[in-house]
Amino acid sequence: MEYGSAWLNQRRLRIAAAMIRGTRNSLQPINRLPPELLAIIFLMVQQHLPSFLPIPRAGVYKQRHHLEWLKVLHVCRHWRAVTATCARLWATIDSDLAPSTFIRRSAKAPLTVYVGIRSGNIHQQDLETILSQTRRIRELHIDAFRWQISATPLYELLKKPAKSLVSLTILIDSDRNSTPHDLPPTLFSAEMPKLRQLCLAHVTSWPKRLFRDLTHVCLYQQDREFRPSTSDFLDFLEGCPLLEELALIDAGPTRSTAGDVPAVLSHRVVPLDHLRELNCGSMGYALPITRLLSHLALPASTAMYFWGAPLQLPTEELSQLIPDTNRTHLQNVRGIKECRLIRSPLSVGSSYQLVAVVDSIIYICGPFSPPEVVGMISHYLLSHVRTLVIKECLYTFTNITDTMWRDVFGYFLTHLRLRPYYLTRSILSALYPSQNPPRTGGDILCPSLISVQIEGGNDAVATAYIALLAGARREGGSPIVDLKISPFHHHRLDPKLPSPSSSPSTHSTISVSDSDDLPAEEEDATILTERIPNVQVLKEQDVSMSPPRWPTRAYMWHLKHANRRTPARW
Repeated sequence: MEYGSAWLNQRRLRIAAAMIRGTRNSLQPINRLPPELLAIIFLMVQQHLPSFLPIPRAGVYKQRHHLEWLKVLHVCRHWRAVTATCARLWATIDSDLAPSTFIRRSAKAPLTVYVGIRSGNIHQQDLETILSQTRRIRELHIDAFRWQISATPLYELLKKPAKSLVSLTILIDSDRNSTPHDLPPTLFSAEMPKLRQLCLAHVTSWPKRLFRDLTHVCLYQQDREFRPSTSDFLDFLEGCPLLEELALIDAGPTRSTAGDVPAVLSHRVVPLDHLRELNCGSMGYALPITRLLSHLALPASTAMYFWGAPLQLPTEELSQLIPDTNRTHLQNVRGIKECRLIRSPLSVGSSYQLVAVVDSIIYICGPFSPPEVVGMISHYLLSHVRTLVIKECLYTFTNITDTMWRDVFGYFLTHLRLRPYYLTRSILSALYPSQNPPRTGGDILCPSLISVQIEGGNDAVATAYIALLAGARREGGSPIVDLKISPFHHHRLDPKLPSPSSSPSTHSTISVSDSDDLPAEEEDATILTERIPNVQVLKEQDVSMSPPRWPTRAYMWHLKHANRRTPARW
């Protein structure tokens, strides 16, 4: 075939232009890096999901974010060559993204495999191709929601030994089969010596000793009629003494008292000395959680999160969540120093409730009814609590009466830190001696209360009422020594020091911290410093009231998995 001179000239120009671009690209500073370092940079560009509960980190929910790193193939020939020869870049296998190509280019690198996790589509041929590399698989995450056939044939493909497997996720669709899903004893020929992380959805049972020495466990939506007994579940936990994270989401030993057989010996306790985080979500009932906790020994560092919709049985109360007896084994609830009562939704429109114990602080969050609040406060072991923090959104719920607040405050001794956003006065009025039954000296409510901090912006209580409260408590022999207010507005407080002539208390001081826009009303300042020795006005700041690490990964996993039927997936 003969080509015209014009075509040949155009071809020469394209070749010359490509050579010029290649020369220009080779002079770029980044291309002076060794290929090994450049490959590490490309690895950092990739999306890396956590090995346990593999969902994107906060703020990353782009549907095809895991594909963006492939753009480096189109930058220049040098980058393309580096990418093609780096096996680790191709070691993350996705069933919806050319698995055969990735397996070939990954050479002998350990594999991280996602089957149906991102796209939801699974083809048996692709799955067979992926599982032919079982010996190399380090992480295997399977979501069988759109698996074409029942779960049994899927397990038929999971028979080869998985001696490199560290993390395993199997999500079976409960709607496909009315019978419970049991893991067969042939799963990976029961040869998973390195397995440490396990997540199972809609799986109710497995052969004993199939899973041992696990560090991370998540059980999700087990069939209620076939869940394990407390005794059997404790046997499972005894085989995992190094357990660090345990998540039970609508799963675990939730049988009724009569059906929980064989019965657990009352003195049986399973130590979990390495447990960092315990999540119990959507359990529906408090009794199973209480029963399980009564047979566990947890260190002081264990963070516990109990969350879900309101209890299903009217006879059960959240006050039963932490056991009355056998608390000596729960080191993390023995030294609680602070209680945070947050009556507001966990998220917009959410009816979920949360009780958490983290770092010696107990959090009671959600749309709790007044009786639930009083019941929990009276039941939980709060004798060492020194600080009570309250955040109220009373426009949303039934108000807690003054009598109920007095019952609540009766369980606390010292510091009271209020962060009420609405009706602060109704909370403080419970501490007003004149509204209590006649008391004398040491019989005043919260006699050791010496410090109060009020936050709430425009809805903070009036200065005059705070002064009246402080004066009444001082006369009753229980003076408030320290008062912190954040923020105070122009009609509330003067940051200037009162003149000696206007204040009979020469020992009182009022200071302003980090505030450059506080107005001056000398009369308000005088009123406060006459009755409270130390008054401090703080700059307005947004301080989180929620527990550390909330929302937990288990909670986010539950939300994402519950919506997995929607077309848009990450």
